[in-house]
Amino acid sequence: MTKKVIFIGGTSYSGSTFFQLTLANDPAGFGAGEVRHLFRPTKERFLRDTWTCGCGDPACTVWDRVKQRGEAHLYETIFDMHPEVEFIVDASKNIVWMDQQRERLARQGIEVYPLIIWKTLLEFAHSLRKRKRLGLEELSNWPRYHRTYYSFIEDWRSIKYANYTHDQANVLRAVCAHLGIPYFEGKERFWEKRHHVLGGNLSSRIHLYSKDSEKYEDIRRRARGQELGQAETEHRRVYYEEPDQTALHQTIAELSQKEPRLGQIEAMLSNRDVANSAPLIQEWPDLRLSNSEIRMRQLRQYTQDHWGKIRYALRKSKTSGKVATQ
Repeated sequence: MTKKVIFIGGTSYSGSTFFQLTLANDPAGFGAGEVRHLFRPTKERFLRDTWTCGCGDPACTVWDRVKQRGEAHLYETIFDMHPEVEFIVDASKNIVWMDQQRERLARQGIEVYPLIIWKTLLEFAHSLRKRKRLGLEELSNWPRYHRTYYSFIEDWRSIKYANYTHDQANVLRAVCAHLGIPYFEGKERFWEKRHHVLGGNLSSRIHLYSKDSEKYEDIRRRARGQELGQAETEHRRVYYEEPDQTALHQTIAELSQKEPRLGQIEAMLSNRDVANSAPLIQEWPDLRLSNSEIRMRQLRQYTQDHWGKIRYALRKSKTSGKVATQ
């Protein structure tokens, strides 16, 4: 099998962590998680010692070795370290990162498969509301992300989160057929495999560990009051929460006035569904960003990445200085 890298896109709380763990649950699979932040940290939490390998072993050196060889050899290093691995799942979700890595992988002869898992605007609003983050600006991330993804990424397919939760086995079969990887009974039980994922939503990562384990309690502590909700009551089950339309109506109505293309975005995402054996050949020119908007997003990402690298270098220098004086 030709080596492959599968990129999982999606907004926050789209189910991408759950989905990538399941997809990587294969003897030949490797879930990398939000590996972009290993080289381009953008938040303080990505620099903390608590941002550790998902395998739960504090002595694990997988990511130290990957980082030592550098971003340019990221996927190559993982393949070299794990000869049995034939495909890597990268759930970094950052669109500019995916676009840049696609070009690098193409030069290396590695196949690239972009997927996006998505919730409807109503479902996304529900996810924000239960975390007390619902507001017009936060909700605007839904059309912004999907329009940007459509403008940057080519040849992608989509997975609707509601379909995935209601018919997980058949959706996974369709995804695996598209990717050219095997589907097998029990693939859904991703917690049976030792994963080295980085980052990801805590309400998804908590399913990696049994309820009586120290790591399970560690995830609960790290949540720091974050609403884990059904992640605990529905432990190790993919679940769906029905949104309260009445509670969300006003904010969605405000966004609809600001962004009239919401219906087109949902139609575009549905059209690219991986279960459609012959998706419609259709374009949505109104959804594409202008060249100036694309350049602006690239510049913003470059600035954010550059500043993150400076912060990391300063922190590393400070740490090294402390060690030297001891």
